[in-house]
Amino acid sequence: QGGCVNAIIGLLKWLNVVPVPLLDIQLPIVCARATIEANRRGAFELLAEHDAEGGLGAAEVADKLGLSSEGTALLLRALKSSGYLKHRNGKYLNGRWARKWIVHPDRGLSEMLKLQSVTYERLQSLGDNVVSGRPSLDFHSKFEKAGTEGQETYTRGMQQAARMFIPAVLKSADIPADAKAMIDIGGAHGEYARQFVAHYPDLHATVFDLGGPINTAKKLAEEQGRTERLSFVAGNAFQDDLGENWDVILLANFIHLFSPEQTLVLFEKCLKALAPTGVLLIVDQFSGSEGGIKAQLFDVISLNFFNVGGRAYTLSEVHDLLAKARFTTVADRRFPPSVPGGLIQASR
Repeated sequence: QGGCVNAIIGLLKWLNVVPVPLLDIQLPIVCARATIEANRRGAFELLAEHDAEGGLGAAEVADKLGLSSEGTALLLRALKSSGYLKHRNGKYLNGRWARKWIVHPDRGLSEMLKLQSVTYERLQSLGDNVVSGRPSLDFHSKFEKAGTEGQETYTRGMQQAARMFIPAVLKSADIPADAKAMIDIGGAHGEYARQFVAHYPDLHATVFDLGGPINTAKKLAEEQGRTERLSFVAGNAFQDDLGENWDVILLANFIHLFSPEQTLVLFEKCLKALAPTGVLLIVDQFSGSEGGIKAQLFDVISLNFFNVGGRAYTLSEVHDLLAKARFTTVADRRFPPSVPGGLIQASR
């Protein structure tokens, strides 16, 4: 039902017969906050637990989560109208979007949704960014130390998001057959490294990131029992030595956090650290590289990146920076429409 409503709204907007600014602002803001709050309170997980019983009534959800009956009824009704919940025989159940994208054990983005409440608050400073051209907070230092507020949520959320990209990256990347050593710079959760070593039996991967994310990455590795051929190193990619003779260097959803000047420095360090036949893999959202809804997505999230000091780069901008860093071979790899990004592979 929610998908049908969205299609109708999209048609009415295209015909320009409805107040588009209100639909683009008021409706998404309230729907987003409703979904974020329901996820934060555990409503989707609770309904998943009672799926076999046909769901729960609004009063039962309120009682189990310690919420007001009136507020819960309005929240669940809004989520049903938005397409995230179903209502049957007086009870609420998770809709197909919630089942696949929130509570699913492999695809679920519940931690990523928790992170969006932080993003929502952070973007209050966007107006200042647009005026000054600079971020109003030091995003990176916020997560440098373990235990920083929101740091573990951020890292776990990024792990969930990475699962959307990894199959396409593994399929698209051209890795040397004899590759033995990989460094995942800004690897945070370590999910890319885990999947790479599982895919390439001779590969050893090092996850390199700030202290806070590395602490969470180690915790995730222990929880999942997947620590073979993995190493974790805390450091700053701009300040610390990256080592040498890496067969694979991965920058996954990383360069969009930095300015062109910083990215050039990073590329120069990567070239120095690569083995003679090594490859640099850059996974990101590249502005202007796609059409349709992916183009809209990339342009909108580019503004989000700008709020922390970066932006989405165009393919030509990345190519120019790689050339300045003295990479000589550069190739683009497009991902399927369902994957919000692409890959640039570079070598000496």
